[in-house]
Amino acid sequence: MSVSLSMALGPFRPLKPTRGRPRLPTPERLERKKATQKAWVQRNYDYVTAQCKRLATRPEYRERRKELYSGKRQMLLEAGFVPRPRGRPRLYDAEETSERRRTRRRERRMDSLALADGAFNEAAPLN
Repeated sequence: MSVSLSMALGPFRPLKPTRGRPRLPTPERLERKKATQKAWVQRNYDYVTAQCKRLATRPEYRERRKELYSGKRQMLLEAGFVPRPRGRPRLYDAEETSERRRTRRRERRMDSLALADGAFNEAAPLN
């Protein structure tokens, strides 16, 4: 029984000669691809920004973003994260604020009563 050449080599095939320039290594290819994409975006800046705005205003996009945000927030809450309260940050709690307001009102009322009594209406002394 004679053994043919294809059986002796097994599953390996002889390399075919390639045409054209050899392929670049993967990191260089990816780098060139990114550079090409950036150049295209810079050339078509107006189109890209208009497209982004169009896509961002779609109701289904906004709904999806809202779902993702609430899911992420829920995950954080379950993990024990305590978020800051929404709205304008407050320096003082409600009781302290009301006490400061009462004090200021009282002071203003006393000043206005003093003005009505003529405490500051004295004539300036003549030299």
